Amino acid sequence: MTLLNIDALLDQLKSGDDVFVAGCAGEPTLLLEALLARPDAAAGVRFTGVHIPGVNSFAYADLTATTRQRSIFLSPALRPAFRSGRVEFLPISYTAITRILEATSFDWVIFQGASNGAGINLSLAADFTQAAAARAKRLVGICNANLPITSAASINDPRLIRLACQSPVVAYDAGTLSPAFLQLGQVIAAHIENGATLQFGLGKLQKAVLGALHAHQNLRIHSGMISDPLLALERAGALIRSGEPAICTGVALGSAALYERAGDLAFARFMPVSYTHSPSTLAQLAQFVSINSIIEIDLTGQINAEMLAGEQISGGGGMSDFVLGARINASGKAILATPASARTGQSGEIVSRIVCQLSAGSAVTIPRYEVDCVATEFGLVQLKHLSIDERARALISIADPVFQESLAQQWAALRRTL
Repeated sequence: MTLLNIDALLDQLKSGDDVFVAGCAGEPTLLLEALLARPDAAAGVRFTGVHIPGVNSFAYADLTATTRQRSIFLSPALRPAFRSGRVEFLPISYTAITRILEATSFDWVIFQGASNGAGINLSLAADFTQAAAARAKRLVGICNANLPITSAASINDPRLIRLACQSPVVAYDAGTLSPAFLQLGQVIAAHIENGATLQFGLGKLQKAVLGALHAHQNLRIHSGMISDPLLALERAGALIRSGEPAICTGVALGSAALYERAGDLAFARFMPVSYTHSPSTLAQLAQFVSINSIIEIDLTGQINAEMLAGEQISGGGGMSDFVLGARINASGKAILATPASARTGQSGEIVSRIVCQLSAGSAVTIPRYEVDCVATEFGLVQLKHLSIDERARALISIADPVFQESLAQQWAALRRTL
């Protein structure tokens, strides 16, 4: 099959097709623009992808009344279509969705990368495309002249159809850090030793912790995603200097400066989720520390990292994979972190992120038996060897002081009913 341009691709889509579209910087802007111009081409089509809230906001399911979308994240942009039944939300981890992608015979797999001779380099998004391509009938690689060639794998396959563009690359900025996040970064950094291997979720927590690590030495990064704060950490000399890159990741999300740096093969190894999130990989990492952001934790240690005020706003993503990896790693440690309180709703009411019990209807992203360390700007506590009473006292000690007395009273009342 020969496709001369993106319109020729849309001409080939038909009702009933199952289409995987890459996410992060692998999501092709060229395709999104074409679909907006010709939404009827998506009638009856189901789009699958791992599209990150705050990064990949395109709602494929909104193109037509019969278009469907499948995702492991449920961002605000997808909520209207989810309520009407046009979005299939899969509450599973990165390793689980990888296995689903590998077993699915997609009609189309569409991604963007950098031209690399006969093949297409996956560039800044090595995470899921290879898994989705395993049984696909057709592969469409869009060579974006603005993407760098990185250490990621290249796809060179008889099924591959090449298109070309020079489109903007998705950018990401975690924004300004609040005093609470700045202090939280300092708290966590104090529990990280020189020579550790670190994993971060994307966002303000990564920015806060990395900004507090500039005096550390010989650090390695093994993460699903990296962003701009790593550049300053590298300049500070905190990363190990050896014969191989100090960074292993699946995705880079950030500024043009980060993307230019990613083009240096000595900067980072770009690997698929089947490697970055694999328990066998994580078990072997030296002094592995997993650091992830949560929404709330109850006094027994149950973690909610995906729902707010009873509404799904995200998904578990790779968090559970890394928490498990830290647990089975002999020298591993998993830190789950949040500012102790936050403003919520239109009234701006201050609420505690440490609660007696999770909010009604909230998902348990990480069960209490998997929880290791919990941090707020008021300190870090280790829960994994504590009884429920000891857990409650430890968590109350790092709660916002405004809420500590009421939490103690609520726990005393709940404890009598357990």
